[in-house]
Amino acid sequence: MIFIDNKYTTTYYNIIERAQSRTKSLDCYTEKHHIIPKSLDGGNDKCNLVVVTAKEHYILHCLLIKMVAGNQKAKMVYALHAMQFFHQDKRYTSKMFEYYRPLWNEAKSKSQTGNKNHFYGKTHSSYAKKVMSDKAKLRTHTSETKEKIGRINLGKKHSNESIIKQRKIWAGRDNTVTCPHCKKTGAEPPMKRWHFDNCKK
Repeated sequence: MIFIDNKYTTTYYNIIERAQSRTKSLDCYTEKHHIIPKSLDGGNDKCNLVVVTAKEHYILHCLLIKMVAGNQKAKMVYALHAMQFFHQDKRYTSKMFEYYRPLWNEAKSKSQTGNKNHFYGKTHSSYAKKVMSDKAKLRTHTSETKEKIGRINLGKKHSNESIIKQRKIWAGRDNTVTCPHCKKTGAEPPMKRWHFDNCKK
């Protein structure tokens, strides 16, 4: 059986059977639902389709998440998220959001990990890097914003643990430079800000 044998699966099929046993067509908005979802290898055969109301359709997809496990669960979370995205006129309760949001984030995170990420193994071209750099240079804080940031960061210092962690991160990167005055090595952006022509030594 493709679904876990639990109370959610029982409720799911009860709703399906009720929809299939209707003798007359509904006079409200309806949608077609795949009993075995397409992402779980369900087909478009007539026997795998059932006409349900929008509310029933949403409930069915909520139940599907609790009827499967592993990678199949992630697929059902994606399916529910797609329904919410394309049907912005529907209302969703805060409890539903609270329950499904972490599941969506987890599924999204797993789908973008390692070689599943669309940018895995790729790098930006020199031209793309230059464009991003030029855009970043154009973004400047107003004097008022700079003053606020200064007040927020006044007296704050990075912990030794944080400094060591940052050094380890930057040590493995290619854009490390060495100050000719104090011989300190570090990441290019902060080094050029605090060393070289601005070095205290």
